[in-house]
Amino acid sequence: MEDLVNEFCKRFGEGSLRFLEDERDMFSSPDAFVPTGLLPVDFVLGKRGVPLGRMVEIFGFESVGKSAVLASALGMCQQLGGVAILADTEHSYTDDWSRLFGIDPSKLLVFQPSHLQELGNQLTFLCDELRKRNPDVPVLIGVDSLAATPVLEEVDEDLSDKATALHARVLSRILRKITDLIWERKVALIWINQQKERPMMGPFGGGGVAKIGGHALDFHAAVQLQLKRKQLLKKGNEIVGITIQLTAVKNKVGRPFRTAEVDYYFDRGFDDGAFVLEMGAYLGLWKKKGGGWYVHKDGTTFRSTDARLQPELALKLEREVLTEFYGEELGGRIFDVRRALKDRAVAEAPGGEVSEDDETLRAPSGDVDGGAEGGDVLL
Repeated sequence: MEDLVNEFCKRFGEGSLRFLEDERDMFSSPDAFVPTGLLPVDFVLGKRGVPLGRMVEIFGFESVGKSAVLASALGMCQQLGGVAILADTEHSYTDDWSRLFGIDPSKLLVFQPSHLQELGNQLTFLCDELRKRNPDVPVLIGVDSLAATPVLEEVDEDLSDKATALHARVLSRILRKITDLIWERKVALIWINQQKERPMMGPFGGGGVAKIGGHALDFHAAVQLQLKRKQLLKKGNEIVGITIQLTAVKNKVGRPFRTAEVDYYFDRGFDDGAFVLEMGAYLGLWKKKGGGWYVHKDGTTFRSTDARLQPELALKLEREVLTEFYGEELGGRIFDVRRALKDRAVAEAPGGEVSEDDETLRAPSGDVDGGAEGGDVLL
């Protein structure tokens, strides 16, 4: 078989025929993924983060934290020495908001294509040129968002109902080209997409939910991550954040239908402290007992309230989980980044502290009608 592989590669190019085991080895490497640094997200993604060489679609209705998840991935990519690039067709990113997620605005490359065809050309150029200049660093490109990117014909004229079908056809052509290109260049590409309600077409037709761009990303994306707003986080009468439910409705690099939840605060970003405890139990670092008690593998016991109210214990448990999940070296680096972000949030908070929110109320938002079936469900 080795002779066959050698002859095939001589005729059709180096690496054109290889054993499947070679692909498996590539994706078993920590370098094959760009961590978001958010444990619930990386757990649902199935490995250690966003897979290089693949496309990920993050979709949901408005105001469910899609851009915040992308920003976390871009920020962590930068913090770990990678190149982060944003196609900001919504014109929504600001310096202060980006810094919540560890993004260095002075190093974030941003481009704003006028239409979908231009976006396709620019993505092709960036994938080619970036790898020539940075052959050994992780590259993550985010598009925020597909829904805000018209096709050229929409810009030039009013197409009314024809625009939707044309958008899907143009996107399909782009994805057919981009899918192979990002695989060859080992570039991670995240698309932010919008869900919308289908209009009713009489008493028997239409209705339901659809996504912008038709089914093109359903086919081409390796991972599709659906976000829903599980509940509102309130302090008094003020809404200060939301709880986001994440589900991998498609996953070709890990287990599909994994589900997790994470709190997102508008003024300080994500808080996955509760998930750290659940993840530690999932990884076998401690066992969950009744009444909020946990038994560590070293025999010590602690309560969930202890982890919340005792900073030193919380840091110890967080580091254990991160190093177990990501590996010793990468987990340690991610721990340092997360601590720096938390320290910045504390320093910039009114009065110089961030409360752990004993008074935060959790109110159902009405957006979630039940979790995904099957797979691993945490929280």
